Amino acid sequence: MEPKSVVCDGPLDAKVGATQRCVLTAPDDSRIGVTVTASKVEGSTVEFDIQVDNNKLP
Repeated sequence: MEPKSVVCDGPLDAKVGATQRCVLTAPDDSRIGVTVTASKVEGSTVEFDIQVDNNKLP
């Protein structure tokens, strides 16, 4: 299932350890927070770790 949208607070620095909070909206319009962390940076390629919150947002 693909999310309807993902909206983040702003750009994520391409530096290992940089984090960003985002809100994922599911197809049923429920929303859940996620934390995105840059885990590896090689040139212009950035790998991410994504941690999904345990509870939906109100």
